[in-house]
Amino acid sequence: MKHRRSVLIIGAGVAAASLLGLAACSSQDDTPGTEGGGKVVLSVAGWKGGESEPANMEAINDLFAEEHPEIELKFEVVPPNDAYVQALSPQFLAGDAPDVIMTDAPKMATWADSGYLEALDDEEWVADIVPGLRTFTEFDDITYGFPMEQIGIGLFANMDILAEAGITEVPTNATEFTTALEALQAAGLPGLALPNKSGWTGRMLLTAAAASDVYPGSDDLDTDIRNGDAKLAGEWDASLDSLIALEDDGFIDWSAQLGVDEFTQGRPDFIAGKSSFWFQGAWNLQGIIDEGVNVQFAPWPGATAGDSYGLLFPGTMWSINAASEVKDAARTYLEFWNDPEVLGLFLDAENAFTTFEDGVSPDKPQLAAFSAAVEEGNVAYTPVNSWMVGDALTAVNTSVQSRMLGDLTTEAALTSIDEAIARLR
Repeated sequence: MKHRRSVLIIGAGVAAASLLGLAACSSQDDTPGTEGGGKVVLSVAGWKGGESEPANMEAINDLFAEEHPEIELKFEVVPPNDAYVQALSPQFLAGDAPDVIMTDAPKMATWADSGYLEALDDEEWVADIVPGLRTFTEFDDITYGFPMEQIGIGLFANMDILAEAGITEVPTNATEFTTALEALQAAGLPGLALPNKSGWTGRMLLTAAAASDVYPGSDDLDTDIRNGDAKLAGEWDASLDSLIALEDDGFIDWSAQLGVDEFTQGRPDFIAGKSSFWFQGAWNLQGIIDEGVNVQFAPWPGATAGDSYGLLFPGTMWSINAASEVKDAARTYLEFWNDPEVLGLFLDAENAFTTFEDGVSPDKPQLAAFSAAVEEGNVAYTPVNSWMVGDALTAVNTSVQSRMLGDLTTEAALTSIDEAIARLR
């Protein structure tokens, strides 16, 4: 990975808003992807960079404009999730999708399978991708994604409320977690919130618990599960049972939590001090810090003793449109991101970890516990490119929710998930 002299000036140059929908110059030559004067026009689309998820994209694109005046960057923010797919897919079909597209593992696989994305195996940075992350950048063993982040999903802790109960450190395992929850109850203080209306929290909690209970020492576990060489039933029982035990021990009411939306209500409730602990992604961390909450972010305390493993989500990536007429400029944009200082701007805003072996991750006290797990290699990845996809993902959501309501046994819930995974083959 290359290193350049530090020239990062936050907010310098052209504002991101002015990059959106820039009008084409009135004088154009006949060269594809160029405007008058021969400047290459590069269109880039992503769901980060707007008001809700700024992610330092404005500063990064400003810096790119300074370093590459020969390229006119047109950056467009597109709403995330289903809206993003609905906006980009017709453009791919019509042959007029942006030159560089923000993707993630599922989107990349879908669009690569359709032949819409450019193979990137010959790029220098491919060899430097963190080994555990590399599979998420590939489809059929070909690299189609430049990984921008790997981001933690774990436990948020309000350290000021914990201090009122005599707790000075965020719990690192199940024993410490139980002790903390008991202390909060004894002091009449708010405890644990795990809103799970959509099923997202339940499936991530199951995987986060398995990160400490199942994944350590297992090679290619997710591939084995997808191929039918390993199953959840019989192996993941303790992980699911540990979540059910939270209600048995009086720390959570699962039926009540299933009525609370994890995305619209979870964060404001935690910021308001309605709970001491909350489970979500680290992408929420900066907003919580900005609200003045004395917060720590740590791995879900799934280990019985010692330190727990962290759960990492393989997040956003850059991909190149195979039909782009300015692929050299597109590759220049990806290579520009292949710099610890440039990528560091994005990682700092996202509270995410570097995707490259010699990269640099944010050094924030609020991330210390999770950072330690990442540095030690004590992590597992959410299986978003193997078995937790499609109908199997839906089965995880509904089966875990049904177990939390007592409608299914642990064996029946995990067997239902195994059966849905089998139908993927």
